[in-house]
Amino acid sequence: MTLQAAMTRSALTSMLLTSSARQLTPAAADGLAEPSHADAAAAQPERIARRRLVLAASGLPLLALPGLAGASGGTTLPLTPRQSEGPFYPQQSFFAQRSDLDADLLQVAGSNASARGTPMALSGRVLNTRGEPVGGALVEIWQCDAGGTYLYTAQTLRQGDPGFQGFGRTVTDAQGRYAFRTLRPVPYGGRVPHVHVKVALTERGARRELLTTQVYLRGDDLSGDFVIRSAPAALRDRLIASVQTTPAEVRASWDIVVAA
Repeated sequence: MTLQAAMTRSALTSMLLTSSARQLTPAAADGLAEPSHADAAAAQPERIARRRLVLAASGLPLLALPGLAGASGGTTLPLTPRQSEGPFYPQQSFFAQRSDLDADLLQVAGSNASARGTPMALSGRVLNTRGEPVGGALVEIWQCDAGGTYLYTAQTLRQGDPGFQGFGRTVTDAQGRYAFRTLRPVPYGGRVPHVHVKVALTERGARRELLTTQVYLRGDDLSGDFVIRSAPAALRDRLIASVQTTPAEVRASWDIVVAA
C-alpha cells in the first residue's frame, strides 16, 4: 500500500469513528431531547448505509468496526409505534357476559340486525423486527359504530348500533396473518377515523401484551389529530393502513411489527 493510500484510508476511518461518536452524544443545546428508541430504530438504516459508503471508499472490510456485524444479513424493521389505549377497552365483566368475540364485527350472534355503515376488511401480518412472522399472536380490535358510539359506554343503551359487535379478536396463523370484518371507522369528538388494536402472546399460561396502538386509513386527513401526532414523525406512516375501495367494501391492509 502506498503512503498516500494509507493516509486516505486512515482519514476515512477517522471520519467514520468521529461520525459514530457524534451520534452517541447528547442532543445539541437547541432544547432537543435524546432520540427515542423508535426514532433511533428509524434512523438506523440510514446510519448503516452511510458507514458502508465510507468503508467502501476506505477499502476496510464491512465487519471491521463495531455495530456493523451482521448488518448484511437483513434489514431490521422499526417497531410499530405505541398509541394510547383510550377509555373504551372492555372491562372483565364484558368478557364474562359476551361469547361473541370473533373476528366478524358486522354480525352479532343471536341477532338478525346487520351493522350500519360501510363494511371494511382489515387484514395484514404480525412480524418481528427481523421480518419473521409471529404465529399464534392474539390480535384484538375495538372501535365506535357508524354513529360514533363505543359499545362500552352508557350511550350504547340509548343510541348504540345493536348490529355492531364493537370488539373482536383473532389469532394469527403460522404466517403471522390476521383478518377482520368490521366497519370503516368514522370521526367523532375531535378524533379522525381510527381502529384500536392490541397484540399479545400467551406464554406459560400467562398473557404478555406486545403492543397497544391505533391504526388509521391512508387518504384521510390526519393533520389535526393529536394522537397520531404524538408518534415520532418518521414512524407515523407505520400507523396508516393502505386502502382499496371496491363496490362491496373497503379493504385495508396493515402489517404490525412487535418485539417478539
